[in-house]
Amino acid sequence: MKPKIRVELRDEANRKLLEDFLSERYELSDKGFDLLILDEATLKIREEEVRKLREGVFLPVLLVTRGRVSKEHWELVDEVIRVPIEKRELLKRIETLLRARKQAIELKKHSEMLELELALLFDAIGSPVLVISPDFDIIYGNKSASQILSAIGVRDFVGQKCYRILHGTDKPIDVCPALAAIKSGRGETREMEIPILGGTFVVATTPIQRRRTQENTTHRDRCEPVEGSEEGNEVASIPALKTERAFEGRL
Repeated sequence: MKPKIRVELRDEANRKLLEDFLSERYELSDKGFDLLILDEATLKIREEEVRKLREGVFLPVLLVTRGRVSKEHWELVDEVIRVPIEKRELLKRIETLLRARKQAIELKKHSEMLELELALLFDAIGSPVLVISPDFDIIYGNKSASQILSAIGVRDFVGQKCYRILHGTDKPIDVCPALAAIKSGRGETREMEIPILGGTFVVATTPIQRRRTQENTTHRDRCEPVEGSEEGNEVASIPALKTERAFEGRL
C-alpha cells in the first residue's frame, strides 16, 4: 500500500504541480495521511491542527518555503525545503520522512503487543507489578498494583517517575535497588522505606534477561515489610510489593 501524503499550499498552481508529481509515487489523501506538506501561510492558519498532529504517533510535517523560517515554526515541522528544489532531492527528503513514519508506526505496534503480553503475564500475579523504563518512568502496572495505588488515591501513575510516586522525591533515592542494578548489572537487595505505602521494605532486585543481548533487560524487585517494624505492621494488609523494571538500555 502506498504511503499517503496531504498537500496544503496556498498557491493553487504550485499545489497542483506538486500533487501531480507526487501522485506518480504516492497516494494523495486529506485523511489518514503519513506526511503533511504545507507552506508558511497555511501553517499560520493551521497551527493548532499541526500541534495536535504532533501529540500522537510521529507524523512528519514538511514545510515548503522561499525564505527563512521562524523559530516558532521550526518547532512545528520536521523538515524544511526551500524552493526551487530538484525533484530528486525532494523525493529523497520525502522518503526519509516516510521511513521515519513507518518506523514509528511499527514501534507503536510493538509497544502495544508488549503491553498486551505484559498484561497477560503480570495480571495473573496476585502481587502488584510495575514496569519501569531506564529513566524510571512507570510504563505499566498490573491490576494488583493499580488497585493498591488507587486505594491510596494514586490513579494516573503511568508516565510518572516511580521515585516521585513511591518516595515523593525528585530523583531515585540512594538505596534504590533498581539504581544499583543499573550500575552493577546484577541482582541487588536493599532495605528501604516506601512512604506512600507507609512502611519499610526489603527490596530484592533480580535482572531477568528478555533477549539474547543485554540491550533489553527486565529487573524484578520483590518488597517485603521489615519484620518487627511499626511501619511494616501498618501495611500488613497490603500484599508484598513486586516491581518489574525494564531497562531498555545497555547495562
